Amino acid sequence: AEAARRKSDSLRWVALQNESVAQNATATANRNAESLVKALDSARRNRELADNNAKEARKNLADAIRNDSLAQASQEQTRRLRSLDSARMDALLSVFKMNNNNYKDGHDLAVNAYMKYKRNGADNPSNEIFNALYLAWKKSNVVLDSNVLTSHNAPVRAVAFKPGKEGILFSG
Repeated sequence: AEAARRKSDSLRWVALQNESVAQNATATANRNAESLVKALDSARRNRELADNNAKEARKNLADAIRNDSLAQASQEQTRRLRSLDSARMDALLSVFKMNNNNYKDGHDLAVNAYMKYKRNGADNPSNEIFNALYLAWKKSNVVLDSNVLTSHNAPVRAVAFKPGKEGILFSG
């Protein structure tokens, strides 16, 4: 009977140790499961952040492309306006040269100012250009040896260039 009691105590002690090991294993498994849940939650948050960052990057790229397009259009507009201003300055210089009896250069500047103005998309020449063209016509007897309109003596109200021809056409 003593041997059975010792064997029973020994088995009880093994059972208690096994129970303790099982409880420790369960606790470890629970901690691992909690860690896994936290890791999965963290991964989900990181994925949401990455998705939001990617969305923001796409938006920033679209903004950058739009801004680049606007900058290019602005540069083109600046170039065009600078050229139109240069044409007006040429017209004013033309008037200055004609007033100083430099008719040939004045005439050429007036014509070039008009052509530059038209090349840069201006629909209607400015007053400076019309004035330079008018003076070029008025003084064209010096440049072209003729500014007389033999068909009538009315004032000139319109100016035009004939493509491929030299000189200026005026109409009453």
